[in-house]
Amino acid sequence: MAAAADRDGTGITAEIAAFASATGYDDVPAEAVQRGKAHILDTLGLALSGAIAPASSIVRDHIGALGAAGEATVLGTGMRTAPRFAALANGTAMHADNFDDTNPQPSPDRNGGVHASGAILPAVLALAEPEGRSGTDVIAAFLVGTEVACKLNHAIAPRHYDSGFHSTGTLNSFGCAAAACGLLGLDETVTEHALAGVAARAGGVRANFGAMVEQLHPGQAAECGIVAADLAARGLGGAEAVLETRFGWFEAAGDDYEADVIHGRLGNPWALLDPGTWIKPFPNGALTHTAMTLML
Repeated sequence: MAAAADRDGTGITAEIAAFASATGYDDVPAEAVQRGKAHILDTLGLALSGAIAPASSIVRDHIGALGAAGEATVLGTGMRTAPRFAALANGTAMHADNFDDTNPQPSPDRNGGVHASGAILPAVLALAEPEGRSGTDVIAAFLVGTEVACKLNHAIAPRHYDSGFHSTGTLNSFGCAAAACGLLGLDETVTEHALAGVAARAGGVRANFGAMVEQLHPGQAAECGIVAADLAARGLGGAEAVLETRFGWFEAAGDDYEADVIHGRLGNPWALLDPGTWIKPFPNGALTHTAMTLML
């Protein structure tokens, strides 16, 4: 098991919390901003396309039955609702066609990319709209959230994906919380509590691949992150160092992790640039695209 604290005494959870609370638009290089804009645009298009999917309709019916009032838009519809539910609906639509972008592993000996944009963007939009936040705020929060989700996916031991966890549902939840906390201006301590809250709720298994339930995974991650941030802001405390501590997330969900993948590497380089992110040419799993290209 990797050490709970790195060589300068700062734990991984605390480092992520500090990154989320301190990183703004001006801290992001222009190249990463431009890439982020492209992925935001791509994902917005998928929200409109996926809004007509049966799973999206079912989710909206569920939300409508709750009667939750709010100012967050469910894209492609006239519905407005509470941020957590708009994030759930939009995240489901963005992933419904399996056309959302893929953040790959940096090494060919690791499997399991993560669909970060389809979870992080709906969380950010759902919070930014009622708050009247700027476009630069949205971009910064989106980039922070995708960075955290990707680096966690690169760090956690392969057992996480190999044993059946779907990283798009699990690890994206932490990225969504980081994005939400940064957008809301929450400090490091509160953000760390939010990450602990995510560890209590994050989920998603690969057994649901091919079923409608799998389409919910990004939306559920977005909702999870928003709820965790809101509860932490209201004073709900959680375990310290919840990712790396004994019986924490890394141990429970992966057995181990590589601290050096995250330590000093958040935004250095940005995962959106290295190893990069794939915008899909076909609406299915990225690992099938080579074969489909050859077939065509």
